Amino acid sequence: MITLAYVIIAGLTLLLLYPALGWLVASWLSNPYYSHGFLIPPVAALLAWRQWPRLRSEPRRGETWIGLGLTAASLAAIVWAMRWQNYVAVWLAVVALLTGILLYLEGWLRLRHWLFPLLFLGLMVPLPFIDRLSPWFESLTARWATALASLAGIAATQQGGEIALPGTTIVVGAPCSGLRSLLAMVTVGLIWIYLVQGRPAAKALMVAAIAPLAIASNVLRIALLLVIAVWWGPEPALTYYHDWSGLVLFLAALGSLLALGRVLGCYRLRDDIF
Repeated sequence: MITLAYVIIAGLTLLLLYPALGWLVASWLSNPYYSHGFLIPPVAALLAWRQWPRLRSEPRRGETWIGLGLTAASLAAIVWAMRWQNYVAVWLAVVALLTGILLYLEGWLRLRHWLFPLLFLGLMVPLPFIDRLSPWFESLTARWATALASLAGIAATQQGGEIALPGTTIVVGAPCSGLRSLLAMVTVGLIWIYLVQGRPAAKALMVAAIAPLAIASNVLRIALLLVIAVWWGPEPALTYYHDWSGLVLFLAALGSLLALGRVLGCYRLRDDIF
């Protein structure tokens, strides 16, 4: 019976969300900040599936009123948001809807093992204000990269996202603002923190370190670009170095997070997942 209930719920939910699903896929294809969105649902499903052996040992005790109330409130929010074509609100409400359904049918003892995969799904939703953050990140990156390059003896002045160098000007645009790498770092970093053993306080410190590490790596990337542009010319800086440095510095930031985890004792993979 429980399997049939899930099949019916899944079918009705997909039917209700069909227009919103088209918007979500189109956003992943067109929004450069969320091109990794395709990976989040299968990763969340894999993480939830790996918890199945633990769930089998927990009794199924549905939290009737709490789960039903959350489900009803989420459905009302979805219907309202669908009417106004506010698909961001729709998909955020879907996360709450899934939580309410599982709480109603399975109970908290089982739901707690699926809580991270459910909340992780929220990262697949393209938030509308992300684009507006880009100018601020461009200016921040340009300012700190200029200050860092000055320590290496580079004569540079910064105005907004523009950096004036002797004989040339470098513009820190949206692709180099660091916002894309920050969103990718948050996604990968949270997965890793979830997969490793460790004290909650140590894991919280790792979560807090994700954004500073991502921003610092991008600032270092732009600062090195300025140094190369002055010492060897703008062409090698904006072609060869620019093309591969993003991935290298992103991996460096990720490696720094892993190193921090080792210092904090969060580096062994969880036995209940692997």
